[in-house]
Amino acid sequence: MKNKPIKGNQVITGDLYIGGSIKTVKDIEADKSTPALLILPEKTPVNAVAASGVVTFDGTPVADETLTIGTQEFLFKASGSAAYQITISADNTTQAGNLVTAITTDLTNVTAVNTLGVVTVTAVVKGVAGNLIDLSEAATGTAVSSVTGGKIDGGIDGTVGVANETCADGTYIYHTPVANGISGNSWRQIALGDLY
Repeated sequence: MKNKPIKGNQVITGDLYIGGSIKTVKDIEADKSTPALLILPEKTPVNAVAASGVVTFDGTPVADETLTIGTQEFLFKASGSAAYQITISADNTTQAGNLVTAITTDLTNVTAVNTLGVVTVTAVVKGVAGNLIDLSEAATGTAVSSVTGGKIDGGIDGTVGVANETCADGTYIYHTPVANGISGNSWRQIALGDLY
């Protein structure tokens, strides 16, 4: 007996030939696809952190004493009008401001901020590469800290991720809307919330 073509909204009640085999309505119902279980990869990504160091003034440097940042040596001068010169001041806050001016004018690999005589020097590029930038002094009334082996410290590489990657650990879900490289900071953290 030949199968009759199905027309319109007829309900299938018998057997069908599909791909050379007989399929019952019951078989077709059982074969309906079940959504796959979504399991996020276990991963705890981090955003990149810039290396930094601190220069503190508690006295007055002497002319021609030095402060080295990266590969550049700065000279303290009574009137620091040339490149890589820092004007000497007896006031610690002013002295720190003069250092920030010199760094901002002459260097591109670090930034500097003066907070009441304390200058924080921070690598422009985030990540462990910043841990290779020298910071040392040979000047009266000048001290450096937050350094390891004469170099600024604390740089951390970010976790590499592709755009729209999502992962999780036991505490958070993480998502990066754009590709994240070792110097990137696009990872977002979402708390898992309370049990219910």
